[in-house]
Amino acid sequence: MASYNLVILCDHRTYELFVNPNLSKSEIVERIASHFDLSQNSFHVQIYDERFLDYIDFDEEYAEELQQRLPRT
Repeated sequence: MASYNLVILCDHRTYELFVNPNLSKSEIVERIASHFDLSQNSFHVQIYDERFLDYIDFDEEYAEELQQRLPRT
């Protein structure tokens, strides 16, 4: 299965998170929180979407759309 990476910028630190398309939004948020030692409710995740040339809120709907667009092999 193909994976993709998210580059996370938090408090002037960068973290590259490798994820597979089957991960849910909550699992991704959990990994980010764990890496930066944050409470899951203390931050907001946005993703830069090149289709819109803007940052998009990373919610369950966007996570599902991302799963549909990514290759499965």
